[in-house]
Amino acid sequence: MLMATLWEHSLLKMKGFNIMSETVEKINEYLQAKNCTFKAHFVRKVEKSKTNDWGHFAWVCEFTRIGKPDTVQFNYKMGLGHIVRSKRPEYIPDKPKAPSAADLLYSVLLDASYSAITFEDFCNNLGYDTDSRKALETYLLCQENGKKLGEIFTNAEEAELNSLLEDF
Repeated sequence: MLMATLWEHSLLKMKGFNIMSETVEKINEYLQAKNCTFKAHFVRKVEKSKTNDWGHFAWVCEFTRIGKPDTVQFNYKMGLGHIVRSKRPEYIPDKPKAPSAADLLYSVLLDASYSAITFEDFCNNLGYDTDSRKALETYLLCQENGKKLGEIFTNAEEAELNSLLEDF
């Protein structure tokens, strides 16, 4: 397994190897082979404020799969640095860059990995206080995302996706 440091990753990228874009392509090909479509819908830009400590773009991402009854939706957030620069900023503003299926799956598969453990183990593993409502809310969101992921992918497919996203 190739584990590249940030410096090594930058060096590989300069030499023409882009691990992230290759992974995005592999995930897209995998989803296509499984008759699964991915769409990201922009919701809004959330500015940093006194009540919100992280400015971000909010998205609703969905998977639809032939043979499955429902479309499965996930809420997803990306930092304000994820933009597509306009070639003519005086006329056309920059726009948010949509997350890829690989971006979302990497995050949701990580969430799902916590859905098989107890709340106490979750807190111990991530340094949360077991008396924290925010920790419980986060744990329940991981549980929910794990359940949603199971509605669209089998356990074996989740393992395959984890393997494809190993170096992402």
